[in-house]
Parts: sequence; C-alpha cells; structure tokens
Amino acid sequence: MSIVITIHSIQDILCSYIEQVISGRGICIHVVYYNMEPLTEEPYVFSGSEGGRCGLEGGVEDCLRALAKAGNGRFHHFRVSGSCDSDDISELRTEMAQAFEYLEEGRRILQDYREFCRRVCTATMNSL
Repeated sequence: MSIVITIHSIQDILCSYIEQVISGRGICIHVVYYNMEPLTEEPYVFSGSEGGRCGLEGGVEDCLRALAKAGNGRFHHFRVSGSCDSDDISELRTEMAQAFEYLEEGRRILQDYREFCRRVCTATMNSL
C-alpha cells in the first residue's frame, strides 16, 4: 500500500493553512495589494523570486486574491495608474448588471402588456 500526496503549489498550501487556522473563529483576512509598478507589455518579475510575476500573467494578484478568499475576506488591488480592482467593486458591478437586466425585463413585460391592451381595445371597438 502506498500513499501519494500531490502538492499543487505553495498557494494551495497557504490557502489550506489559512482556512484551517480561521475555521470556526469568525475571523476574516482582507488583502490590499498596492502595485506601484506601471503595467507594461512584459510581465514584471520581482528580483530574487522564482516565478513570482504580476501584470499580464497576474500570478501575485491571483495568489493574494486566493488568500483573501481562503480567509473569508475581501481583496483590493490598487495600481500606480490610479485604477483599482476590488471584490467590493466587482460585486457592485454584478449587482448593477443584474438590476439592468431586471429593468430591461420589466420594460419588455410592460411593452407586452401595452400591446395586449391595444389588441383588446381594438377587438372591443371592432365588435361594437
């Protein structure tokens, strides 16, 4: 009998550790990532790190986002350009898109109802 343990990445280990440590404690870990490097065509490689990348490939950002999710928290990413990415903003955009869809559905239903009323009125007038 043999046991095989596969370790996918350090990110998986950290996320599992965080989930276990905060389990049942009501603790949230929020992550704020201040990226002071301008976004370029080439991914930025941090000096002294192997494979730690940010920018287009999003390695650092993805890792920190996963850690925040594992810690039942929120992730916020601010860039030197002034743009930001945030779980709160993403959630708000999703809610706004959903509200717009509901509005469009309401407009469609109202238009269908108006058309129905016109047909009923026309049929009633023609029968008189």
